[in-house]
Amino acid sequence: MSFKVGIRAFESVLKQALAQTYAYTSRFANESDFKHELFHQLHTLEINGYRLGDRLPGHTTCMLHAEASPEFWLNRRADLLICDPTNKHVFNYQVEIVIELKLAFNEEKLSDELSKFSEYKIGVRKLYLASGNNSEINRADENRTFSGYGPIRSKVKVFDRIKILGTQNAVPKPTPRKSRATNPLVNPVAKCVKNTLDLYGQNEGNNLRSFFWLTNNRTLSKDDFT
Repeated sequence: MSFKVGIRAFESVLKQALAQTYAYTSRFANESDFKHELFHQLHTLEINGYRLGDRLPGHTTCMLHAEASPEFWLNRRADLLICDPTNKHVFNYQVEIVIELKLAFNEEKLSDELSKFSEYKIGVRKLYLASGNNSEINRADENRTFSGYGPIRSKVKVFDRIKILGTQNAVPKPTPRKSRATNPLVNPVAKCVKNTLDLYGQNEGNNLRSFFWLTNNRTLSKDDFT
C-alpha cells in the first residue's frame, strides 16, 4: 500500500483535535488531563482515510502513540507522537511528528523542548508544542527563545487556546461522555492499569518494554473506565 504521513494534513487534524479539547473545559487543572483529552480527540480522527488510533491495515501498529520514545537510543519519551507504520526501524517505526504538551508554556519550558528536539538524529519532521491553557510567554519572548536554535524554527509550531480558538468561527462541541468524576472507581482502576504498564515500561532489560504504547491494537480511552 502507498502511505505517507502528510504534515499539512496532520496539522489540520491536530488543530481540530485541539479545538475540541479546549471546548471540553475552559481550563485544565493539570497536564495529565490535557494529554488524556487530546489523545482521546486525536484517536478517532483520520489521515488519508485511516484513523490515527487504529492499526494500519497490513501493519502491526497505529500512527498515534502516547508516552513513547521518538528515538530508541534516547532515554526519553514524548507526550504524543505520530509514526509511519509502514517504515519500520529496529526499536520502533519511523517517527514523523512529536507533540509535547504543557499546562502553560513559558520561556524555560519552551527552551527545554527545543533543546530536546535539537538532539533528534533520525529525521523527526515536525515538533508541535501545545499549552492546555494560555501560554505564559508573549510572541517577542517566544521569537527570542527560538533565535538561539537556528534552523529548527521552521520545524516547530506552538499552539495554545488563543492561537487555536482565535481562528475558529465556531468551536466544535466535545464528544459527549461521562465525566471521570462521576464514578468513584475510575481513578483507582486507571492508577492500577498505569502501575501495571509501568512494570514493563521501566524494565529496560525486558524486550517487551513499552509494548502497550507500541503494539496494542486497541488503545484504552477514558470511556473504558466510565
